[in-house]
Amino acid sequence: MAHKKDYYAILQVNPKATQPEIERAYERLSAAYDPGRSEKRRAAERRADVQEAYLTLKDPGKRRSYDRERASPSRESHDRDTLSKPFVIMSSGIIGACVVVVLVLAALQLTGGSSSTTGQASNPSGTPTEAEQTPGTIQPSTPPKIVAPFATTSSGLQVAVLLEGTGAPTQVNAPVTINYTGWVQGGEFFDSTLNPGGKPLTFTLGQGQVIKAIDEVVATMRVGGVVRIIVPPELGYGASPPSDKVPPNATLVYDLSVIGVGTPAQASASASP
Repeated sequence: MAHKKDYYAILQVNPKATQPEIERAYERLSAAYDPGRSEKRRAAERRADVQEAYLTLKDPGKRRSYDRERASPSRESHDRDTLSKPFVIMSSGIIGACVVVVLVLAALQLTGGSSSTTGQASNPSGTPTEAEQTPGTIQPSTPPKIVAPFATTSSGLQVAVLLEGTGAPTQVNAPVTINYTGWVQGGEFFDSTLNPGGKPLTFTLGQGQVIKAIDEVVATMRVGGVVRIIVPPELGYGASPPSDKVPPNATLVYDLSVIGVGTPAQASASASP
């Protein structure tokens, strides 16, 4: 096939993504890999890949032609060059015959969502998530697969960085706005700000308005960042979950993205985090 790169993976969108979703993904990634602002290595090269993917997928004719070539049996099942790039770790879609790479929040594309929970089963997600998360879209019933490695903090929280944030850092005792999707580990989805009718969650960082795990990980992030966290019961809801969708003493999985800091409305988080 003439195209060696998976443009959907580069833009971190699903092959069935709508044009507005492609536009939002391009705007986010183009800014994230702006050589004038990004501290990432090879930012210019990655931005060029994003531009190349966008120019093809935004044009209906070019996109149809690309999709036909992409579906061809001669398509290589794995694009090593593309998959080696960190910004593709959250993309979801079919690469070749069997490699599925999911991207949030997706992102994120992690603007807009569903739910009022933040620290646990309803607070973080997101893809991914900007990972392949699109506001107003029903989130997957189980956590999408990721390839990013997990690191365990001293509290026992497991964190995988899906996308490094390049925006403003969060600040303790100040408002922060996030998108999230939550699942029970080994179980199913229970909450997301990204589902239809949802909206991002704003809370004051470090004030216990969300579960401990959310406060801990968000304090280390910048705007645009996307993580997946695995939350032990003592850092989540423990023996008193707020919903019958979450069993007592459950381990939780969240995809979480930071989409704003400062004073976007007053921190309003009493509910689920």
